[in-house]
Amino acid sequence: RVDRLLENTTLIVVGTNATLEPHHLHRVAIHAHDGLARVVQPAHTFADGDVAFAVSVGGIEARADDVLTVGALAAHAVEQALLRSVRMARGVRGAPAAAEYVA
Repeated sequence: RVDRLLENTTLIVVGTNATLEPHHLHRVAIHAHDGLARVVQPAHTFADGDVAFAVSVGGIEARADDVLTVGALAAHAVEQALLRSVRMARGVRGAPAAAEYVA
């Protein structure tokens, strides 16, 4: 069924050692989800279950304005991780992977 093609889920977890408040981690998770939208088309559909989480192990004190920097780095890291995963994937059960199309 064609509509099943849009039912895919990507789970994202980004971690930082910056000590951030829960509402700042929420903002970082939003930025991480932006990284997904840079490389997955279509993104943010009604049928997908895409979700991003941000966690902090602490250790480095962060100011409130550092959240934007952490978020931008999270978006870039997610973008690069998704692109790398597509490049490294191998086909299964007759479904070719992207690497099989590259000469």
